[in-house]
Amino acid sequence: MYAAIALMLVVGFALATVAVPLRYRTLFEPISSRLRSTALCIANQAVFQPEHLTGEQSDRLIRLWLLISAGVFAVLGIVDGTMIRNNPDAIVAVPIYGVVALAGSTLIIVSVAAFLRLIPGMREYATLSRCGFRGLWVLRPSEAPDKLIASFAEKCRKSAVIQILDVTGFDSIANDAGPGHGLLKTILERAPGVPVSVLLLSPQCQEVDPDRQQVTVFQTVLAELELQAATYMQRIRKTLQALDILNEQRSPEAQIEVRFYREKPAFRAVIVDEAALVFPWDPQASKSCLPCLEVSKKSDAPSFYEAYRRSFARIWRNAVSEVFTS
Repeated sequence: MYAAIALMLVVGFALATVAVPLRYRTLFEPISSRLRSTALCIANQAVFQPEHLTGEQSDRLIRLWLLISAGVFAVLGIVDGTMIRNNPDAIVAVPIYGVVALAGSTLIIVSVAAFLRLIPGMREYATLSRCGFRGLWVLRPSEAPDKLIASFAEKCRKSAVIQILDVTGFDSIANDAGPGHGLLKTILERAPGVPVSVLLLSPQCQEVDPDRQQVTVFQTVLAELELQAATYMQRIRKTLQALDILNEQRSPEAQIEVRFYREKPAFRAVIVDEAALVFPWDPQASKSCLPCLEVSKKSDAPSFYEAYRRSFARIWRNAVSEVFTS
């Protein structure tokens, strides 16, 4: 009789956990939707903090781990009873149960910590996604960003125009050895049918640096890049040569137009209809890892995408075409 009741309970549990989600979706979907909306409700903040523990937190965690280990060890000893028997197995059981207790307490602490971090983390990710943030990429000098290129190149092919804001364009267009390994050049090669607008910093820029009133913007950029004016010009020419080669493979409707702006660079960006890739202005980018933020136009809340698009439009409107002779 008891076996039959137990079997019925097993069958009922199997139906509830397997049959309902797979066979009766109309019953399961409202429950799943409610749980998802509750778990991923928008948070008031998404704060990025260091993951390392303070000394006091580490001490508390170690004490808790040892206390749980002692409790698990005691439970194992009481339930099994081998450790308190007068036979050789008791000597073997003590170290075995000790290892099991330490491993079990580690699993308990890790599981509890992961659960307590999971829901807030999911809500923070949902908050960032609703505001248009899609990903943060770190470009390394020794690695080509294949995943980034593949995902963003598809957005470029669907766009009406590709807008690029850079300084010299050397590392991302003319140089295949820097962080990103010619990222923009590769993207442009994969979207040959889309017109492109490129903004570069003019070497003839004589505007005063707003942060340092006694020097010009161009002098500041040269100092940050640790370059001479002649070397800067060489990089500009190499970028223009690379773009000319790309233009030879593009139709007249999909040509690359270059203009030069005359204000202090604040960021670098690639903007298309659906999204934008934003890079910080890092003068030493070729020597270090370069973070890249992907922001989407489509979002449930106001997106930062529009800020970058409008910045590009303003700079493009004030930029001019320039001719450089050898």
